[in-house]
Amino acid sequence: MKVTITNLIDIQPFNADTALCLGFFDGVHRGHQTLIENARKSGLRVAVLTFDRSPKATLGSPLLTTVEDRLAIFEKLGVSETLLVVFDETVKSLAPEQFIETLNHLKVKKVFCGPDFRFGYKAKGDATMLKYGIGRDFATTIVPEVMEDNAKIASSRIVKHLQYGNINAVTRMLGRPYAVKDTVAKGQGNGQKLGYPTANLAMSAAYVLPLNGVYAVSALLDGKSYYGMASVGYHPTIAPLDKPIVEVHIFDFAKKIYKKPLTVSFLQFMRPELTFKTVPELIAKMKEDEQAVRALKATLFK
Repeated sequence: MKVTITNLIDIQPFNADTALCLGFFDGVHRGHQTLIENARKSGLRVAVLTFDRSPKATLGSPLLTTVEDRLAIFEKLGVSETLLVVFDETVKSLAPEQFIETLNHLKVKKVFCGPDFRFGYKAKGDATMLKYGIGRDFATTIVPEVMEDNAKIASSRIVKHLQYGNINAVTRMLGRPYAVKDTVAKGQGNGQKLGYPTANLAMSAAYVLPLNGVYAVSALLDGKSYYGMASVGYHPTIAPLDKPIVEVHIFDFAKKIYKKPLTVSFLQFMRPELTFKTVPELIAKMKEDEQAVRALKATLFK
């Protein structure tokens, strides 16, 4: 997939008939996937126009997906090109009419967006303007919202479900397990001492983390998936932290993976984070957690 980083001012026209999907696409959930699928059904080459950061959020706000994550998912969905727009003051101040002129300049044949898509200075442009506004050289399809549990699938809903530990609902709305990716960082070695060595994610990316607690997870390392359990939180019993981390114990695994990239997918919420009075109580609970997570392997790990 071709990726073009642009400010929308100096961008060059597409050299083939193209259907362009518009949005920020955080999470690339089932609603986003349906939009891209509708564009593919047009029979045209499919491109996506998205932003390097959310126009609705402050810089560094936690997100469901990094830019790298979104690009990888777009490619799997059959997108041929992504226009990654740097959301700077120039782009932010574009009038809605100027944004439409940019799409005309791209020589887009068809545009696809959701009913709540907004664009232009102070988000004054909307999907209706793209479909019926004057001066357009393209046709616009407003793709209906995708529903789950009698409400539209939205990134904000997914974030709330993560914060409450509702992993099954998150998986349904994403169409896949929620995942975070980072390099393995050097930890304090407490897991090794307790008999449960862990791979600690560096958490250099600002991901939305699920509710603090223990999870059944899969871990993708060097193209191979492993099964295990993860703890999200401050590990309050031993050496409490000032910010939450993700620690993964991969079952039946003994390799050194420090500094390697690791993708952790959350399959099932097991229990909330707890504080124990003694270390032996903590170890006993971890053994219970392991038994419970292992018992779910045949159901969760595929």
